[in-house]
Order: sequence, then structure tokens, then C-alpha cells
Amino acid sequence: AARAECEWQQVVRACLALAQRLTGTPQSEAFEEAAVVFADELGLPGEAESLLCQSLAADPASPLAFGRLHAIYAKRGDMDALLGLVGNRTAVEREPATRALLYYEWARLQRSKGQLDATLEALATLLELDPRHVGGLALRVDVHTARGEWVEAAAALRTLASAEIPLTQQRLARLGAADILERRLHDPH
Repeated sequence: AARAECEWQQVVRACLALAQRLTGTPQSEAFEEAAVVFADELGLPGEAESLLCQSLAADPASPLAFGRLHAIYAKRGDMDALLGLVGNRTAVEREPATRALLYYEWARLQRSKGQLDATLEALATLLELDPRHVGGLALRVDVHTARGEWVEAAAALRTLASAEIPLTQQRLARLGAADILERRLHDPH
């Protein structure tokens, strides 16, 4: 009734009272409803963020809370919060395609923070899930190059060259591998 009358404060109070009496997914949904009202109807994104965190605490697999928090952190440029959010999500996500997307994002976030070992760990899981993930293969080239690991960089370029990418990019990947072999490793083969 409060929703129909646009009595948003009453909607929030009801959701929070309900959330205190529930656990798990129902509790998460009550926190989400209050968060959506705070953000969309009352224009209070700070309050929404706190409730979305509580929603994820009640149900770590909540897609709405994850998506909303992700948008908040990304808009704010809070890489540490994104890293934690995405990292936590990888632990509860079961769908292989979604897991691959999460691990790719997690790897990119780790790379942006200069965490090369953590980037390679995330890429290892991503490439187990999707051995031909073009972005993951390219990021692996970048990390190995940054670390001066030329044999690994050349191997990653060879793998990238055999991926489903445009022919010009395949050619560039092969040329890059050849260049590393010739200039860095002094191996013309």
C-alpha cells in the first residue's frame, strides 16, 4: 500500500523491519527493496550502498545487489571495492560463462593495480574455463611482457594467433611472437 501511495519512507521502514525477521535470500531481497527505494526514489545512494552490502551478506549470490554495488563502485572508481566485490562473487558463481566473465574482470582489476601474480592466477582460472578467451590471452601476453618473461609471452602470442580473431590480428600476434623469439631470445624458430 505504501508503494502504491509513493510513501517511500514507509516502504523503507517496512522492508527494514521485515529484513530483521528474515534470513538468507528473503532477507537479502528485503534489503534490496529498501536499497532500490533509497537509490531510485529518494536519491540517497549512500544509504542504498550500505543496504546492498547487507543484502550480499545475507545472500552472496544475489544478482541485483551485486549489479547495483558494481555500478556504484565503478562510477566512483573504487578499484579496491570492485576487486573485493568481484573476488567474492567468483567464489559463489556457478555458471561457467559468468565465472569466466568474472575472472576476466578480476584479472583486469588486478592488472590495473599492478598485481601481476594475482593477475596470472585469475587468468589461469579464466583460461581453464575458456581456453580461447581472447581478452584473457591478450592480458596474459601483457603480463608476461611486463615481467620480462619472454618465453611465456611468445607462447601466449602463439596461442592468441590461433584464436578466433581477425586475420590481421592473428598476423600481428604471430609477428609479435617471432619478434620476441628473434630479438629477446635470439631464436629464429
